[in-house]
Amino acid sequence: MTETATHAPKTDIAASPVCANCNAALQPKFAYCPACGQSTEPKLASFGEVTKDFLEDYFSFDSKVFRSLVPLLLRPGFLTDEYIRGRRVRYIPPLRMYLTISLLAFLMLAVNKPSRTQYRVADGNISSRELAEIQRDLETNRTASDDDFLIGDAFWDNFFDSTLPKLFFVMVPLYALIQVLLYHRQKRFYMEHLTFSLHFHSFVFVVLLLYMLVSSYLSAGMAGFNRVLMSVLSVWVLGYLFFALKKVYGQNYLRTGLKFGLLVASYTATFVVFSLVALFAYYSLR
Repeated sequence: MTETATHAPKTDIAASPVCANCNAALQPKFAYCPACGQSTEPKLASFGEVTKDFLEDYFSFDSKVFRSLVPLLLRPGFLTDEYIRGRRVRYIPPLRMYLTISLLAFLMLAVNKPSRTQYRVADGNISSRELAEIQRDLETNRTASDDDFLIGDAFWDNFFDSTLPKLFFVMVPLYALIQVLLYHRQKRFYMEHLTFSLHFHSFVFVVLLLYMLVSSYLSAGMAGFNRVLMSVLSVWVLGYLFFALKKVYGQNYLRTGLKFGLLVASYTATFVVFSLVALFAYYSLR
């Protein structure tokens, strides 16, 4: 007797009438599942495709980046207006944009954080041997004022590394709450103001990234130029905020100017108060 081996016929996954991920009905012309969005391509992805999927999932590394970042920088209030009107799929979601950009900004800030030693080397052009002698003198002849200075250095190190990210985590929703009070007659939902806040703070962090890149790598040691650059970028941020408010809330220039002033003053005062609380808490716990 001859034993006949039977094999299950190979099936073409691409011709499958259902999605392999969610079992939704498919048509041959579909490149993606209309229910869950997964590709109908059955082949195992190449390394390049896996990398692309990773970047798209976590950093929206596709055409959304260009469609989102260009208006974020050059068209104040545009992204918020689009999001409120329901045109959302083509852009990076506001929260994801804020978290990604702020993370990059704080990482850059931690890497390029100036120290007292760096300032001394930059200002005095001293050698490593002279620097070692200064450090020994500090350890052996340190005064109370030196201790205070070192504690101050430690505070600012901690402030930029830990406190500032947490502070902005609080300031973003507080900023939106200030706008709720300023524009209460428009009867807008809080989430609309929060979307504005997320977009505006994302813009601020992009500007901060640009400043750190230029001042740390292109104009390092050029204190005068960096001060001018900081002034120009600060004016850009304030001007951006004014025109973003004008675009999203649709009021005339006078009303927008008045609320712009109140918003900046309230935000600055709140930021200073929270920073002082952090400073007080730091010294109280020592």
